[in-house]
Parts: sequence; structure tokens; C-alpha cells
Amino acid sequence: IPGLFAAGEVCSGMHGANRLGGNAISEILVMGAITGKEAARRAEKIKTFPDISSSAKDEKDRLNSMCGNASDTAVEIAREKLKKTMWHKAGVIREKDGLADALTEIQAIKKGQPSTTADNPHGLWKALELDNMLMVSEMVCRAAILREESRGAHYRSDYPRENNENWIRNIYSSKQKGTMTLASRITNKN
Repeated sequence: IPGLFAAGEVCSGMHGANRLGGNAISEILVMGAITGKEAARRAEKIKTFPDISSSAKDEKDRLNSMCGNASDTAVEIAREKLKKTMWHKAGVIREKDGLADALTEIQAIKKGQPSTTADNPHGLWKALELDNMLMVSEMVCRAAILREESRGAHYRSDYPRENNENWIRNIYSSKQKGTMTLASRITNKN
């Protein structure tokens, strides 16, 4: 993605799907420094910046819509339900039916979300965090359903083996007209 710079586990890292725990800190320090330098180098080349006033207004309106009645309890209940769902149905050992159930529960939590508003900055932060948790949880479940194999730390009990013939590829998630879409692309072998 042009202009997106990342380092560490968010981009799978130099160890691929099976990160070596002891290397995490040194990897993020080294790769983070390289990433930062490359981002600065790119920023120096930018002559004009896009007009984001419309997007900024939309985001301000969204944040304002989340402010109002105190409902820290509703946010905490939703967060706990999501955590339990992901642990039991999308955890270390996964299978299609459990992942599909998790997606159903994620959608139910999202439907109940309009009641998760806040009356203070901490409450707003927790509500925003819940938004992000729901989005990432949906991406994880949908990608895990799509990848019909086991690879690295992704283990599907209904597909316990690697499938190099069909799955030497990455799964990409994007937002198209407000809807999450996933696609798989063959990994560049160079």
C-alpha cells in the first residue's frame, strides 16, 4: 500500500507467520528504525497534501455521535463478550463452524453498539477501542475462514495441513463502499 509504513507483528515480520518470541523486541527496534527513515524520506518528497476537510468533518460527526449518555457498563459487557467469543471460537485451534459462530456474535455485538456511547474522554476511548476490536475480530474470523489450511500459528482443525499448492498467498482486507472485503493474492516469490 503506497504511503503505508509498518514494522513488527502487524506486518507478519521477518519470521513470517510463526514469530520467534525472543526476537520480537530486536526486530521491532531494527525494522522500526528502517521504517521510520523510509517514511521520513517519502514525506520529504510530498509537495502537496490532499484536502481532508470532508473526511475530518465526517470523523468529528462520528465521534460526536458517540458522546452522550454514560454507558461504560454497556461497553465493558460488549468487550468481555467479544473477548470470550474470540478466545473460544477463533483462538489457537479454529474450525469453520466456530469461526462462523464468532462472526454471528460479532455482528450481534455491532448491532447493539449504538447504545455504547460515552460521557467522558475515557469512555469515548473505550468505545473507540471496542469499534477497533470488532473490526479486527471480524477480519481475523473472515480471513481464517477463507484460508482453508493450517500455516504457522494459524491452525484449522478441519484443515490440519499446509496446502502449498493453493495457499502460498496472502489475504488482503479492504473497505469497499463501507463493507469489508477480502481477497487472496499469490505471494511474490522474489
